[in-house]
Amino acid sequence: MDNIAETANSMATQLSQLIQDTAKYKEYQEAKKAIHDDPILYKKVMDFMAKHIAFLYAMRDGTAPFEQERYLSQEFHKLMLNRNVYIYLTTSLEFIEMMASLFTTTVKDLDVDLDF
Repeated sequence: MDNIAETANSMATQLSQLIQDTAKYKEYQEAKKAIHDDPILYKKVMDFMAKHIAFLYAMRDGTAPFEQERYLSQEFHKLMLNRNVYIYLTTSLEFIEMMASLFTTTVKDLDVDLDF
């Protein structure tokens, strides 16, 4: 089992490096740095993300007020006009989707009684 774990960890490290070497990842890191370097913009992005996540939970629970969706949509549009915010948020989503796909591919044929 140790050899399998070592091999899997080595492959995961190689995959991580492949991702880090892509132009998209480098662009993401540059946008992220630009946002972090602007305290006002950083706060706006983090506040928006927190409100958006809270809204998604409220939607799931059936308690989200309709007007909140419209307000978040307007706030999102204003933020997305900033090129760095656009790159940061869109590539974040792409990386999340890629990680989910990689996870699914990794475990799809394993029968270990874990249902995801």
